[in-house]
Amino acid sequence: MFNIESVPDKVAKQILDLIAKGKFQIGEPLPSERKLSEIFKVSRASIREALKYLELSGFIKTAHGKRTIIKNATEDTIKNPLQLLLTKDERKIVELTKIRAYLEAYGAKDAAINRTEQDIKKLENIINRMEYYFTENIINFKTDFDFHMTVATSTKNLIYIHITDTVHNLISSSLKFYREVIFVSRESQEQLLIQHKEIFKFIKEQEPELAEKAMKNHLQYVIKEYRKITEK
Repeated sequence: MFNIESVPDKVAKQILDLIAKGKFQIGEPLPSERKLSEIFKVSRASIREALKYLELSGFIKTAHGKRTIIKNATEDTIKNPLQLLLTKDERKIVELTKIRAYLEAYGAKDAAINRTEQDIKKLENIINRMEYYFTENIINFKTDFDFHMTVATSTKNLIYIHITDTVHNLISSSLKFYREVIFVSRESQEQLLIQHKEIFKFIKEQEPELAEKAMKNHLQYVIKEYRKITEK
């Protein structure tokens, strides 16, 4: 007997595939039911069933009266418990960043293999923003987050994308009280710009080993800077 897949199941898988490809981003709203119905060429009833399944599975959430938002699937199982741990001991942020270094080194390597021209355009745009902010002496942490998440989506690995988003949000929330002292000097800003440009260069040139090494070097520098503020 063949296991026949329903239309809502197929639509749910297609939506997850688009999230993995970076077409739909974590934290951003999905298109309306009408638009999704047009995209997938199915009834709005099938779209509603697919969205219901994705919400029960933890991939999306719908606030009352608002649009459906793509949710980080690891938020409840990984983020919240680790957030409590980091609140009790800020030095744990260095340990978390060490794990991040292993994960993102893999991510950079995989991104160099799987990236598309669209991914490269997005990364190039972020690098241009970083150069602008550096020239204007503006501190903008969001561009760093955008860069690393775009590298993550370039891997086309849905699980990795969700884990990377979780780790970045944990670190960001843990460092909110240090924003005035970390990575604010011209020297550190210049180092970060150089490092990000190098990572981008090797991903663009599809050099997996060199992209991996560049990401490792970047995060070793980040760990060193985190130690300065957490071990005082």
